Amino acid sequence: MLAMAANAVAPAAFAGPPLGQNDLHTATPIKHVIVIIGENRTFDHLFATYQPKNGESIDNLMSKGIVNADGTPGLNFFKAKQMQASDTTTYSNSPTQTGPFTTLPPPNTNYTPSAPSTTAPPFTTVSIAAQYDYGLPTRDLVRLTTGASGLPIQVVDTRIANAYALPDGPFQLTPGVPYDAYANSPVHRFYQMWQQADCSAASATPRNPSGCMNDLFPWVEITVGAGTNGHPQVSGFN
Repeated sequence: MLAMAANAVAPAAFAGPPLGQNDLHTATPIKHVIVIIGENRTFDHLFATYQPKNGESIDNLMSKGIVNADGTPGLNFFKAKQMQASDTTTYSNSPTQTGPFTTLPPPNTNYTPSAPSTTAPPFTTVSIAAQYDYGLPTRDLVRLTTGASGLPIQVVDTRIANAYALPDGPFQLTPGVPYDAYANSPVHRFYQMWQQADCSAASATPRNPSGCMNDLFPWVEITVGAGTNGHPQVSGFN
């Protein structure tokens, strides 16, 4: 916050060029690039099977042949395999890998709400939702009354097809988990989020200069997943 405040009162002489001044001097017709960042979810989480209009292109799981249009594994499914690793001494952004999963650990519900509530979403009525989220447009309040899982907390999420025997790679949430429904999510802790991404200079390429492989998501979850405050998971955790 200090840096932001300092920039807000910086002298005009140190400010950047007026917005739009260089719009006509770009090397390509592209004038602006918009980056969509959904916390620790990726572009492919929502747009993995998006098909662009004629004359346009996209870089997603389907364009790479990792999944098919119906979400099933494609010919290049192996390129998105998830790995196991070892990190028992000093924390590492990119720990030593020990091999892929045979099948993915079954996803669970964690604390996904099981039924509508009067104190937390999804709410039982629109009027109760309005009391808690008064900044939401009235027309959208109904969305806060849907999406309960119908399952207990911290059990295998059987809404997901084949939950106990998922192939080692991306899997489909819909139609079992509709777009307006609640589901578990990847670990929301800073250092664990870096481990999930598995970024290292050794993996950098011209096409992937970040060196991020995004292949340790399930391993991080089953070792120091959400809610443990960095401690190992309880015995028998899945």
